[in-house]
This record gives sequence, C-alpha cells and structure tokens, in this order.
Amino acid sequence: MSDAYVGQIILFGGNWAPENWALCDGKIMKIHDHPALYTILGIRFGGDGRETFGLPDLRSRVPVGIGQGEGLGAYAIGATGGVETVTLLADQMPSHTHAITAMNTLGTQADPTDAFLAQTADPSGMNPNTPSYVPSATTGKVPLNQGSVSTAGASAPHTNMPPYLALNYIICVNGLYPGRN
Repeated sequence: MSDAYVGQIILFGGNWAPENWALCDGKIMKIHDHPALYTILGIRFGGDGRETFGLPDLRSRVPVGIGQGEGLGAYAIGATGGVETVTLLADQMPSHTHAITAMNTLGTQADPTDAFLAQTADPSGMNPNTPSYVPSATTGKVPLNQGSVSTAGASAPHTNMPPYLALNYIICVNGLYPGRN
C-alpha cells in the first residue's frame, strides 16, 4: 500500500510484516529511525521519549475504540484491560434454587451411598439401621424443602472469549503523513 498513512493499523494474514510496515508486537523503536511515527504514537505504548518509543502490542488483544459509547465505559488511547479467564462468584450469578428430590416409598437400604432419600419405617428416626434410602429413583420422586443444599461448583476459572481467528496487526512505519482534518 503505497498510500498508507504512517500509524495506520490493519490486519494482515502473513506471519511477517511487509516493507514499510511493522508487526504490532510492542517492539521498541528508535525515534531517529522513525520520527514521523513517533510524532503520532509518542510514548503511550512504551519507550523513554528521548531515544525510543514503543509500537502498540496487539498480540492476543482485541482493539476497542477510544472514548465512551452510549451506556458503555470510557477508554483512553493506549489503555489496556481485560482477562482471558474469569471466576464467577456466587453474588455474580442470578438468584436461583436447586431442587432436592426424595422417594415417596419406603426405604430398602440403610447406606446412603449412591442412593436417594426415602420414607423410613421408623417414624422416630432414632434407629440408624432403618432403611431410609432406595438405590434408584426412576418413579415416585417428590420435591423436598429447598432450605439447604450443599455447595456446587469448584470456583475454577473459565474462558470468556467469543470464537476467534488469529491474524497479525501491522502498523505503517513509512508512508504518507496524515494531515489533521
């Protein structure tokens, strides 16, 4: 692109940058080698401002427009943020309940392992050997009070990314100097 503007960033399908372009990989550049690009970027992407400046690093990043859209957050040029994975906390989930079911038949076993709650033949509940469980619950399930269930989940982070296609962002380092409108 012979008519590209210095500082213009585009997507490129190659794994290298064409002539007059550089990969947007955060590389530190010499000001004296690219003074026009320095006047556009300054040191907002790195460098010391005396001898060096940095290119934007768009590896594994999605660009977002600067400013504030209606009902959205404000973003300054060069700002970064976001994470690839998040761990939801209980207060970030919608209010919900977990149903507990039991059998409305008499229990056939005393061991609760892999079993469902059932009616007990000992109404006092004092005999621990009274069958209070059934091995399977295909029919006759009834809901119990939703007062208490054990916690669920492992608090493990999950990815929070839409489908993606990885390409290189490149920036024009030599080209037309953009005039202000």
